[in-house]
Amino acid sequence: MASKRFEKGSEEWQMFREYWALCQQFWELEDNDEYWEQVIYSTNEFYKKYKENNEIFAKEIALALVDTLDKKSKKEKEP
Repeated sequence: MASKRFEKGSEEWQMFREYWALCQQFWELEDNDEYWEQVIYSTNEFYKKYKENNEIFAKEIALALVDTLDKKSKKEKEP
Protein backbone atom coordinates (compact mmCIF):
# COMPACT_ATOMS: atom_id res chain seq x y z
CA MET A 1 0.00 0.00 0.00
CA ALA A 2 1.39 3.37 -0.99
CA SER A 3 1.63 6.13 1.57
CA LYS A 4 2.34 9.83 1.46
CA ARG A 5 4.35 11.84 3.93
CA PHE A 6 3.34 15.48 4.03
CA GLU A 7 6.53 17.44 4.24
CA LYS A 8 6.70 20.14 6.88
CA GLY A 9 5.78 23.42 5.25
CA SER A 10 3.90 21.85 2.32
CA GLU A 11 0.37 23.06 1.58
CA GLU A 12 -1.12 19.80 2.82
CA TRP A 13 0.90 19.98 6.05
CA GLN A 14 -0.25 23.55 6.61
CA MET A 15 -3.86 22.63 5.82
CA PHE A 16 -3.87 19.88 8.46
CA ARG A 17 -2.24 22.20 10.98
CA GLU A 18 -4.87 24.85 10.40
CA TYR A 19 -7.66 22.29 10.56
CA TRP A 20 -6.33 21.04 13.89
CA ALA A 21 -6.29 24.64 15.16
CA LEU A 22 -9.91 25.14 13.99
CA CYS A 23 -10.99 22.03 15.84
CA GLN A 24 -9.28 23.21 19.01
CA GLN A 25 -10.71 26.72 18.67
CA PHE A 26 -14.33 25.61 18.38
CA TRP A 27 -14.49 22.22 20.09
CA GLU A 28 -15.91 23.68 23.31
CA LEU A 29 -19.42 24.63 22.30
CA GLU A 30 -21.03 27.94 23.08
CA ASP A 31 -24.74 28.55 22.83
CA ASN A 32 -24.75 31.96 21.16
CA ASP A 33 -24.96 33.43 17.67
CA GLU A 34 -21.49 34.95 17.79
CA TYR A 35 -19.91 31.51 18.29
CA TRP A 36 -21.79 29.98 15.34
CA GLU A 37 -21.11 32.97 13.10
CA GLN A 38 -17.39 32.60 13.87
CA VAL A 39 -17.53 28.84 13.17
CA ILE A 40 -19.11 29.47 9.77
CA TYR A 41 -16.80 32.36 8.92
CA SER A 42 -13.63 30.50 9.95
CA THR A 43 -14.47 27.25 8.20
CA ASN A 44 -15.42 29.18 5.06
CA GLU A 45 -12.11 31.04 5.14
CA PHE A 46 -10.29 27.74 5.61
CA TYR A 47 -12.07 26.29 2.57
CA LYS A 48 -11.38 29.34 0.41
CA LYS A 49 -7.70 29.25 1.33
CA TYR A 50 -7.21 25.61 0.29
CA LYS A 51 -9.81 25.08 -2.42
CA GLU A 52 -7.48 25.79 -5.33
CA ASN A 53 -5.33 22.68 -4.83
CA ASN A 54 -7.44 20.60 -2.45
CA GLU A 55 -11.00 21.66 -3.21
CA ILE A 56 -12.90 18.48 -2.44
CA PHE A 57 -10.95 17.54 0.67
CA ALA A 58 -10.85 21.06 2.12
CA LYS A 59 -14.60 21.39 1.65
CA GLU A 60 -15.36 17.99 3.14
CA ILE A 61 -13.30 18.44 6.28
CA ALA A 62 -14.60 21.98 6.83
CA LEU A 63 -18.16 20.69 6.53
CA ALA A 64 -17.35 17.73 8.76
CA LEU A 65 -16.27 20.08 11.53
CA VAL A 66 -19.43 22.20 11.25
CA ASP A 67 -21.61 19.07 11.13
CA THR A 68 -19.88 17.54 14.16
CA LEU A 69 -20.27 20.73 16.19
CA ASP A 70 -23.92 20.95 15.21
CA LYS A 71 -24.57 17.35 16.25
CA LYS A 72 -22.74 17.85 19.54
CA SER A 73 -24.83 20.95 20.20
CA LYS A 74 -28.10 19.14 19.50
CA LYS A 75 -27.07 16.20 21.67
CA GLU A 76 -26.26 18.51 24.58
CA LYS A 77 -29.74 20.05 24.33
CA GLU A 78 -31.52 16.68 24.47
CA PRO A 79 -33.46 16.04 27.67
